Amino acid sequence: MSKHEPCLPPELERRIFIEAALVHPLEAKTLLLVAWRVKEWAEPVIYRTLIVSVDDSMDSYRRLEIFPRMNPAALQSLVSRNSPAFVSSAVQNLLISRSLTPHEIQNLLTICSGAREVMIESPPIASEALSAPLPRLRRLRTSVAEFFESDPDSESSASAKPVSSLKTVFDNLTHLEMFDRDAKLDTFLLPAAIRLPSLTHLAISPMRQLARTPIDAQALVAAALSSSKLRVFIVVLYSHDPELVYDAMLTREPGFLCLAYSTNRWEDSWREAATGGMDFWERAGEFAEKRRAGEVEAGQYRLTLADPDAGPGCLLWSYLRRDVCLGVFPSPTYVAFERPPTSPPTLSLLPSSQPIMGVTVEILKEGDGTTFPKKGDTVTIHYVGTLSDGSKFDSSRDRGDPFKTQIGVGKVIKGWDDGVPQLSLGSKANLIVSSDYGYGARGFPPVIPPNSELKFEVELLKIN
Repeated sequence: MSKHEPCLPPELERRIFIEAALVHPLEAKTLLLVAWRVKEWAEPVIYRTLIVSVDDSMDSYRRLEIFPRMNPAALQSLVSRNSPAFVSSAVQNLLISRSLTPHEIQNLLTICSGAREVMIESPPIASEALSAPLPRLRRLRTSVAEFFESDPDSESSASAKPVSSLKTVFDNLTHLEMFDRDAKLDTFLLPAAIRLPSLTHLAISPMRQLARTPIDAQALVAAALSSSKLRVFIVVLYSHDPELVYDAMLTREPGFLCLAYSTNRWEDSWREAATGGMDFWERAGEFAEKRRAGEVEAGQYRLTLADPDAGPGCLLWSYLRRDVCLGVFPSPTYVAFERPPTSPPTLSLLPSSQPIMGVTVEILKEGDGTTFPKKGDTVTIHYVGTLSDGSKFDSSRDRGDPFKTQIGVGKVIKGWDDGVPQLSLGSKANLIVSSDYGYGARGFPPVIPPNSELKFEVELLKIN
């Protein structure tokens, strides 16, 4: 590999290669051949989104073929070639096939303990399968019936709580989709999920029971949305599920919506999010905010994930009005058409300036691995902030005065609100913050120019 010095500023060069690897995962291995420094940047991106299945065929995930797929033995080989720490920090989005046993799932989650989003396709599995330490897990999609137990401290016999060994995992969740379909959904699982302390987004797949149960179940959801305990509540309807009718007390809540898509459209959502786009959670949140702002027709609470074959490149369209829908291309370009497409529509292309959003966390020094900040916690942090050209704009270290703030409640930039909770006590890391998660188009004159990507070297010293 070449040892030539880079021609561009290292941070800019690094960002270019990481973005290229994110957008084109299949080509990421080619990037490793450019130089050793590029290998160190790009190799973790290859495994950022990982599918683990006993079956090596991609037939069951044909829309996810751009991501690596391994069986448990191959994953163990990856650990041996690199290190447990490499795999733990690299894997952020994990899809676990229904072909794995509970024991294999437990071992897998132990290896991929740094995952932030996990989807387990298996039918209900024993709670031990989820008992691995998962301190960074924030989004979970699976059947959860076996992960909850009756609460002996409650007066209600139907009241539930996470089993004791999983309390920390569920207390940290912000997004949960429950695949459960039996009668326990409303009376047992739903109230328990709503009470999870950090949960803001909840999805039920599907929700046959809620529409047929006493009004109390719907009132429970409506109250959680009204109080802002939940920001978004999604009823997921697949192509074979009937259209259900819900009470007005629920449908008038801006955070309530139905998401309808055919059986494999979830793969498109997963792929979009993993390559820098927006998944169904973000789309739902965006739609809910439009409802709150009065930008959507009153009573309109349905989103539809369309078949990509219905129109050229169209992945997602949503009814913002009954006669107009919007679609999103894999590339950042928008398309508008006048009715749900049954044949390739006449397209009106609208250019988009939407940047890749978010915060990337690079661990420089591991912390204790168990103590993580929660929403509302006060944290004490040393930080050094630099622009993409390497120039320093602020430093608590230079002042000799660590910075204290509440996290997760909007008192700091979104890049910090999202990035700092991923750090355990004692961690040192780089937070690479896109402009929309930093100071945006206005910047912070004269220190931070408009549309600036920022890097913060942070060290988490104290929590509360």
